[in-house]
Parts: sequence; structure tokens; C-alpha cells
Amino acid sequence: WLSMTLSGGTMAVAGALYVYSVGLMSPQLFYLPMMFLLLAMMVVGGILSLTGAVVGAIVIQILQQVMLPLDNGGHLFGLSFGGHPGSRLVVLGLIMLLVLTKLPGGIVNGREIQLPRREVRKGNRVAALDES
Repeated sequence: WLSMTLSGGTMAVAGALYVYSVGLMSPQLFYLPMMFLLLAMMVVGGILSLTGAVVGAIVIQILQQVMLPLDNGGHLFGLSFGGHPGSRLVVLGLIMLLVLTKLPGGIVNGREIQLPRREVRKGNRVAALDES
């Protein structure tokens, strides 16, 4: 709980300094749809691993492009839609809800991709790259 308290206090000081330097506080200063997308990427991919963040970012970006006709109007999977701005975020919220209920750890569930280690020869001995 100490790390959460220190983190929250640091963010509070940063927010106060930001408001002092800008001179006002307004919702237009923060791009909430982007914050929502970042949260969706973390939840869908998995919060416990870097691989989850990357997989979540890829999946959410693909879904964003597929669901673009929902906002602008057009055809999606043979169905015709009129433009309803913000409907992509509603669908992403439903996807996040589904992932949180069915896959609480995200798609990758905390697993990391293990890359093979490459060995480098130095004279007569063999040394791993991460030991140098």
C-alpha cells in the first residue's frame, strides 16, 4: 500500500503543478478516448506482462480499424450502418467487459515470450550476451 500511496501523491503533485503552469483545468486538456484505448489495450492483452501489452495494442488497433464504419457510417460484415460517433468505444467497452469476466488475466494471462539466448565466443570461452 505504501507504493500506491507514494504513486498517488506524486501524481497529485504533478497534476497540481500542471494546472498551475497552464492556468486552468478543463476536460479538453485531457484526451479521454485515448486514455480509454490505452486501458483497453492493457485489459485485453493482460496487465501482468509486456507481451500482454503488445498483444493488447495489436488486437485493439485491428478492432479499431475493423469497427471504423460504426463511427463514420458504411458497411461492416455485410450490414449497413449510419454514422454514430462514439459507438466504437461502446463496443470496446463491451469487449473489455467480456475479457474481464472470461479471461481475468487477459489474452496472454501473464506469460512472456522467451527469446532464445545467443552465445558469443570470446577466445576459448563461451559467454552469454546478457552476462557482458
